[in-house]
Amino acid sequence: MEQYYYWQTKATSTVVPKLYYQSPDNWHTEFRYNYEDVQTASLHFGKKISFPSIAGLEIIPLGGIIFGKLNGASLGTMVEVSFNKIYFSSEPQYVYSFRHNDQNYFYSWSELVYEFSRSIYGGIAMQHTKSHGEANFFEPGIVAAATVKNFEIPFYCFSPFSPNKNFVLGVNWQWKK
Repeated sequence: MEQYYYWQTKATSTVVPKLYYQSPDNWHTEFRYNYEDVQTASLHFGKKISFPSIAGLEIIPLGGIIFGKLNGASLGTMVEVSFNKIYFSSEPQYVYSFRHNDQNYFYSWSELVYEFSRSIYGGIAMQHTKSHGEANFFEPGIVAAATVKNFEIPFYCFSPFSPNKNFVLGVNWQWKK
């Protein structure tokens, strides 16, 4: 379970919950709210692929349905690569609106972090958005996180040197059987 709180210096705040389930045979289900758009929910499905010849690489191709203020479909993937204390993840996705082409967009959230200890990591993050008919928008950021038992608390600051900073605070809980 992931719970994120987004706020900007000149915009409204948003709460974004994400619930995951991964079965023992690596089928992945994910529910999101306020992620693709405010007042919008989505349900995604996929299957994790591991590569025995490339330790630390996992990919989950995802397809989903989006409903609420935005109604449509989504195709994306979750990519994770870890090597020693370095970790890279990226979640690109394309959102297609059933109603209006101008609501279609590509979005990606990526981060590259270093694990300083078993409970602290930090690094860089990037949001990339390409909305229909608009230029690419890249928003670099920094991330720092602490973990305590099954809880992870990441804090992000995007556009840290801009007057329009964008902050994200997460409280994530993971349960493994």
